[in-house]
Amino acid sequence: SISFTGMPQPTPLQTISEFLTSRTYVYVLVGILGLALLTLLSYAIFHSQRKPKGYRDNNEINQRMEIIKEIATLDEQYENHNTDETEYKKRRNELKQMAITTDKPSSLENQKITGEPSKDPKE
Repeated sequence: SISFTGMPQPTPLQTISEFLTSRTYVYVLVGILGLALLTLLSYAIFHSQRKPKGYRDNNEINQRMEIIKEIATLDEQYENHNTDETEYKKRRNELKQMAITTDKPSSLENQKITGEPSKDPKE
């Protein structure tokens, strides 16, 4: 095997000059530009389809506020002894269920409201 050692190497300026005269830079530049445009387009499409964090439909917020007002009114009636305990608990659980399902899709169509108190210890 033959090996050459001590041969002169091109300077960085010569390497750059050779790169530019060979027109390879055109392919590299077009590739980088294409990737940048593709990235920008992908970001724009992805960002336009996302809802901002914390975004809620005003209708949902209004529905939930109405339900909360109803619960407060019911609590006041119960505290003033204007309603019996079983009816109070039943109606309050129904309202709580409605408030929980307000932000789910088709919440008004598929409500599961039971008169039984929740068995969840957190409530």
